[in-house]
Amino acid sequence: MAARLITNETDWATLAQEGMTAVVDPMVLRCGELFLKGSKQVDDPVAVWELLKTNISSIATFFDQLILREKIPVFNYSDTYDIHLNFEQHSPRSRL
Repeated sequence: MAARLITNETDWATLAQEGMTAVVDPMVLRCGELFLKGSKQVDDPVAVWELLKTNISSIATFFDQLILREKIPVFNYSDTYDIHLNFEQHSPRSRL
């Protein structure tokens, strides 16, 4: 599938016309990906299992999306942030 660039409101309509009517949280996609990989294909199976246990609804949502939708748009979420900024220096945690 070709990449789509969303630059204005009418671009969202193009996605809808192509059957992509849901925006799935990236955590849902990541949990689904980790679940499908299985414990033998991840660096830290214990940490992954803890993540999946606390996000079991994300796994359910992931499979719902696979069953109910023909296409799921995946967005480059870093495009929505000012990634050139040094967030470590500006986050509240860095001041602890």
